[in-house]
Parts: sequence; structure tokens; C-alpha cells
Amino acid sequence: MELNVGHGSEIPLLSAAGSGNQWSVELVAGEEVAEVAIRRGEVPVPEGDPPSTYGIPEFLTVRAERPGRGTWRLRLARSWTPEQPVAEHEIEVAVT
Repeated sequence: MELNVGHGSEIPLLSAAGSGNQWSVELVAGEEVAEVAIRRGEVPVPEGDPPSTYGIPEFLTVRAERPGRGTWRLRLARSWTPEQPVAEHEIEVAVT
């Protein structure tokens, strides 16, 4: 992902909160050139339906802070078994 300083981006993530899985993010290489976080959205509940039948939308948010490059690992796992992720991705952020 390429961003200019001060700009940002938001990417929707597969949600699996109903099964106990949550996304986490950590810097794994390079410099901390951006603020990278997971944001949870509002639960979309159609009128009359119980909220427990819907997933919680989650998003990767990236805001470029200074020039350089960094790589972050996103991991979808249960908090009690973080070493057994259901999904894992890396994203490289280049800031100019």
C-alpha cells in the first residue's frame, strides 16, 4: 500500500467475532511509518432480528505519519490460542 504523509486508508476485514476470533496487528519489519490499527464497526441488525446472528464488521485502518516503509502482520485468532490463527496476512506500507 502506498500513501502520502497525512493520508489514510481503510480496508474491510473478514469478521469472525462470533466464533471468538479477533484481528490483531503488529509491526514485523521496517519502520513505524504509519498508525495501523483494527477498528470495529457497528453491528448491522435489521429491525426485529436478534443481534447475536450477525458478525461485527472489522476494518484495517492505516494513517501515514512519516516517509519510509514498514510491514505489519494481521492475524485472525482466538485470544486463548493466538499461535493458531485462522488467517494471517502481511501488508507493506510505503509512505512518501
